[in-house]
Amino acid sequence: MKKVAMSFLGFAFALMATHASAAVIEDFGFIPESDTDPYETVVFPHVVGVGDFDNMWLFTLAQESSVSVSTDNLPNENSGFQFLDIENLSTTLLGPGGTAATFSGNGQTGTLLLGPGDYTVQITGNATGIAGGAYLGAITVVQDVSAIPIPAAGLLFFSGIAALGFVRSKRASA
Repeated sequence: MKKVAMSFLGFAFALMATHASAAVIEDFGFIPESDTDPYETVVFPHVVGVGDFDNMWLFTLAQESSVSVSTDNLPNENSGFQFLDIENLSTTLLGPGGTAATFSGNGQTGTLLLGPGDYTVQITGNATGIAGGAYLGAITVVQDVSAIPIPAAGLLFFSGIAALGFVRSKRASA
C-alpha cells in the first residue's frame, strides 16, 4: 500500500511539473468595475507546479488611474520540508506602450500613473518547493488621482508666489 501511495504521489508531482511552464491567463476586465466606486483591489492567490512559471493576468483601465501591483511569495514549511516556495519572483506590468515597470523580489510593490487601455501583469519565477510554489498577487486601482488638474495646480502655485511677493513688498515698505 505504501508503494502505491508513493507512486501516486510521484505521479501527482510529475503532473504538476508538466504544467509548470504553461501560462495561466485570466482577464479581470475593467478595474474598477463601475464608475460609482473609483477604488478597487483585485487579489489573486495562485499555486504553481515545480519549475519555472510564467503567469499573465489581464485588466483594463477606462480612464487615467493610479495603479499599484504587488506580489508575495507564500512559502510553506513543515517538519523541515519546504513544500511551497518560489525563487526569483518577478512582476512585470505591460501596457499599450510595452513594459511599464518591473518589480523583483518578494513583497515588491509598485505604483504608477497609467492611462486608459489594456494591461498585463506578468508574474514569473521558479517554484522550488516539493509541491511547487504559491504566491499572492494584488492589483489596486484608484481613479481620479488628482483633485486639482495640472493647469489649475500651476495657476494656484503662481498665484501663491504672487501673494507672497505682495506681502513681502508690503513688509519691506513698512
